[in-house]
Amino acid sequence: MDKVSRRTFLVAGTALALRGGELPIGADRAIWRRSNPDFAIFLPSGYGDRTNQQVVAAATPKGSLIVTWTEGAYESAPDHRQVVSRSTDQGRTWSPPLVLDSQSVDKQGRGDGLCAQYGFPFVVPSTGRIYVFYSKNTGQNQLRRDTTAEMKNVFSDDDWITWNRGNVIPHPR
Repeated sequence: MDKVSRRTFLVAGTALALRGGELPIGADRAIWRRSNPDFAIFLPSGYGDRTNQQVVAAATPKGSLIVTWTEGAYESAPDHRQVVSRSTDQGRTWSPPLVLDSQSVDKQGRGDGLCAQYGFPFVVPSTGRIYVFYSKNTGQNQLRRDTTAEMKNVFSDDDWITWNRGNVIPHPR
Protein backbone atom coordinates (compact mmCIF):
# COMPACT_ATOMS: atom_id res chain seq x y z
CA MET A 1 0.00 0.00 0.00
CA ASP A 2 1.28 3.48 -0.83
CA LYS A 3 1.66 5.73 2.15
CA VAL A 4 -0.77 8.61 2.41
CA SER A 5 0.91 11.68 3.76
CA ARG A 6 -0.32 13.61 6.75
CA ARG A 7 -0.58 16.65 4.46
CA THR A 8 -2.99 14.73 2.24
CA PHE A 9 -5.35 14.07 5.14
CA LEU A 10 -5.03 17.59 6.52
CA VAL A 11 -5.87 19.11 3.16
CA ALA A 12 -8.77 16.71 2.73
CA GLY A 13 -9.97 17.61 6.24
CA THR A 14 -9.85 21.29 5.33
CA ALA A 15 -12.04 20.61 2.32
CA LEU A 16 -14.35 18.54 4.51
CA ALA A 17 -14.67 21.30 7.10
CA LEU A 18 -15.60 23.96 4.53
CA ARG A 19 -18.91 25.36 5.73
CA GLY A 20 -19.14 28.99 4.56
CA GLY A 21 -22.27 30.01 6.47
CA GLU A 22 -22.76 33.10 4.30
CA LEU A 23 -22.88 31.06 1.09
CA PRO A 24 -26.10 29.66 -0.33
CA ILE A 25 -26.50 25.92 0.18
CA GLY A 26 -24.50 24.14 -2.48
CA ALA A 27 -22.28 27.10 -3.37
CA ASP A 28 -19.34 25.54 -1.52
CA ARG A 29 -19.58 22.55 -3.87
CA ALA A 30 -18.28 24.81 -6.65
CA ILE A 31 -15.42 26.44 -4.72
CA TRP A 32 -14.03 23.65 -2.52
CA ARG A 33 -11.01 23.21 -4.78
CA ARG A 34 -9.73 26.75 -4.04
CA SER A 35 -7.05 25.32 -1.71
CA ASN A 36 -6.06 22.67 -4.30
CA PRO A 37 -6.66 19.60 -2.07
CA ASP A 38 -5.59 16.15 -3.16
CA PHE A 39 -9.15 14.88 -2.67
CA ALA A 40 -12.38 15.56 -0.79
CA ILE A 41 -13.80 13.03 1.61
CA PHE A 42 -17.25 14.61 1.83
CA LEU A 43 -18.94 17.78 0.60
CA PRO A 44 -21.92 19.03 2.64
CA SER A 45 -25.24 18.92 0.83
CA GLY A 46 -27.59 20.96 3.00
CA TYR A 47 -28.44 22.34 6.44
CA GLY A 48 -28.53 18.88 8.06
CA ASP A 49 -24.81 18.37 7.46
CA ARG A 50 -23.33 21.87 7.60
CA THR A 51 -21.04 21.16 10.57
CA ASN A 52 -18.38 18.54 9.88
CA GLN A 53 -15.54 18.42 12.36
CA GLN A 54 -13.08 16.23 14.29
CA VAL A 55 -11.90 14.49 11.11
CA VAL A 56 -9.66 11.51 11.94
CA ALA A 57 -8.33 8.94 9.46
CA ALA A 58 -6.71 5.52 9.57
CA ALA A 59 -5.40 2.94 7.11
CA THR A 60 -6.58 -0.64 7.48
CA PRO A 61 -4.38 -3.74 7.12
CA LYS A 62 -6.22 -4.58 3.88
CA GLY A 63 -5.31 -1.22 2.32
CA SER A 64 -8.55 0.71 2.76
CA LEU A 65 -8.66 4.20 4.22
CA ILE A 66 -11.34 5.08 6.75
CA VAL A 67 -12.25 8.52 8.00
CA THR A 68 -14.59 9.30 10.86
CA TRP A 69 -16.02 12.66 11.87
CA THR A 70 -18.81 14.44 13.73
CA GLU A 71 -21.59 15.74 11.51
CA GLY A 72 -24.54 17.95 12.41
CA ALA A 73 -26.73 20.87 11.46
CA TYR A 74 -24.58 23.43 13.31
CA GLU A 75 -22.00 23.70 16.12
CA SER A 76 -23.28 21.93 19.30
CA ALA A 77 -26.53 20.90 17.59
CA PRO A 78 -28.54 18.12 19.28
CA ASP A 79 -28.37 16.13 16.02
CA HIS A 80 -24.58 15.60 16.12
CA ARG A 81 -23.84 12.14 14.83
CA GLN A 82 -20.73 10.03 14.40
CA VAL A 83 -20.15 9.05 10.78
CA VAL A 84 -17.54 7.09 8.84
CA SER A 85 -16.51 6.90 5.19
CA ARG A 86 -14.24 4.43 3.39
CA SER A 87 -12.00 4.55 0.34
CA THR A 88 -10.61 1.44 -1.34
CA ASP A 89 -8.70 3.38 -4.02
CA GLN A 90 -6.28 5.54 -1.99
CA GLY A 91 -8.73 8.41 -1.55
CA ARG A 92 -9.84 8.93 -5.15
CA THR A 93 -13.41 7.99 -4.24
CA TRP A 94 -15.20 7.70 -0.90
CA SER A 95 -18.35 5.92 0.23
CA PRO A 96 -21.27 8.07 1.37
CA PRO A 97 -21.07 8.76 5.13
CA LEU A 98 -22.44 5.89 7.23
CA VAL A 99 -23.99 6.97 10.53
CA LEU A 100 -22.46 4.90 13.34
CA ASP A 101 -24.51 6.51 16.13
CA SER A 102 -26.87 9.46 16.51
CA GLN A 103 -29.83 10.65 18.52
CA SER A 104 -32.97 8.52 18.50
CA VAL A 105 -36.01 9.92 16.71
CA ASP A 106 -39.60 9.09 17.64
CA LYS A 107 -42.51 8.45 15.23
CA GLN A 108 -43.33 12.16 15.17
CA GLY A 109 -39.78 12.98 14.08
CA ARG A 110 -38.68 14.47 17.42
CA GLY A 111 -35.12 13.71 18.40
CA ASP A 112 -34.03 12.91 21.93
CA GLY A 113 -30.92 15.14 21.63
CA LEU A 114 -28.56 12.39 22.83
CA CYS A 115 -25.85 13.29 20.36
CA ALA A 116 -22.79 11.25 19.39
CA GLN A 117 -19.49 12.97 18.60
CA TYR A 118 -15.68 13.20 18.97
CA GLY A 119 -14.90 9.84 17.40
CA PHE A 120 -11.57 8.36 16.45
CA PRO A 121 -10.63 5.12 14.71
CA PHE A 122 -8.21 2.59 16.11
CA VAL A 123 -6.93 -0.29 13.97
CA VAL A 124 -5.47 -3.46 15.50
CA PRO A 125 -2.80 -4.46 12.96
CA SER A 126 -2.47 -8.09 14.08
CA THR A 127 -6.19 -8.88 13.69
CA GLY A 128 -7.42 -6.19 11.29
CA ARG A 129 -10.20 -5.23 13.70
CA ILE A 130 -11.20 -1.57 13.36
CA TYR A 131 -12.66 0.25 16.35
CA VAL A 132 -14.29 3.67 16.32
CA PHE A 133 -14.50 5.14 19.82
CA TYR A 134 -16.79 8.14 20.39
CA SER A 135 -18.73 9.95 23.10
CA LYS A 136 -22.50 9.68 23.46
CA ASN A 137 -24.59 12.03 25.59
CA THR A 138 -26.36 10.36 28.52
CA GLY A 139 -29.21 12.84 28.86
CA GLN A 140 -27.41 14.91 31.45
CA ASN A 141 -26.10 18.39 30.78
CA GLN A 142 -23.65 19.28 33.55
CA LEU A 143 -21.62 21.67 31.43
CA ARG A 144 -22.54 21.01 27.82
CA ARG A 145 -24.58 18.25 26.22
CA ASP A 146 -21.64 17.11 24.10
CA THR A 147 -19.21 16.79 27.02
CA THR A 148 -21.55 15.04 29.48
CA ALA A 149 -21.18 11.64 27.90
CA GLU A 150 -20.05 8.06 28.09
CA MET A 151 -17.55 6.50 25.74
CA LYS A 152 -18.97 4.00 23.29
CA ASN A 153 -17.49 2.09 20.41
CA VAL A 154 -18.32 0.12 17.32
CA PHE A 155 -16.00 -2.36 15.64
CA SER A 156 -15.58 -4.11 12.31
CA ASP A 157 -13.76 -7.36 11.61
CA ASP A 158 -14.29 -7.27 7.84
CA ASP A 159 -12.54 -4.04 6.78
CA TRP A 160 -15.54 -1.76 7.40
CA ILE A 161 -18.18 -3.79 5.59
CA THR A 162 -20.20 -4.45 8.76
CA TRP A 163 -20.11 -2.77 12.19
CA ASN A 164 -20.94 -4.24 15.59
CA ARG A 165 -21.75 -2.42 18.83
CA GLY A 166 -19.07 -2.65 21.49
CA ASN A 167 -19.29 -2.17 25.25
CA VAL A 168 -19.80 1.17 26.96
CA ILE A 169 -16.63 2.42 28.61
CA PRO A 170 -17.65 4.27 31.80
CA HIS A 171 -16.22 7.70 32.58
CA PRO A 172 -15.91 8.52 36.26
CA ARG A 173 -16.99 12.01 37.18
